[in-house]
Amino acid sequence: MTDRPVHDEPAPEPPPGAPHDHHDRRMLEPQAHRVRDGGSGSSDDALADDDAGATASPRPAPVARAERLDERRPLVERIGMAAIAIVLGLLFGGVGLAAFVNGEPFLGVMGAIGCLMTLWVGGLTLFRG
Repeated sequence: MTDRPVHDEPAPEPPPGAPHDHHDRRMLEPQAHRVRDGGSGSSDDALADDDAGATASPRPAPVARAERLDERRPLVERIGMAAIAIVLGLLFGGVGLAAFVNGEPFLGVMGAIGCLMTLWVGGLTLFRG
């Protein structure tokens, strides 16, 4: 038996406007872009149909989001991820080569494609950042 207390009280309710299910993709979309069934599809109708207690969460401006995407990763991180891609590419290539040698052409092609794709992404990560 353990001495830990048993929690009989329910979990606290989320604050108003908070998504109840973090997997609900509709909560991630801007409200003005949602189109509800039976409405005219305008953003005013979509906003008017939303819950009265829901509040919009502050979102970063699109310019700030674009600036973050233009930043390059540090060189050490890019080299590390490219090295991981090389190792995985070699593993895919080894699987492809072993499959071809043992008479499994479909598996060999799949391994070769996996090798090429992995090495391609590793190169893009290293050179484009």
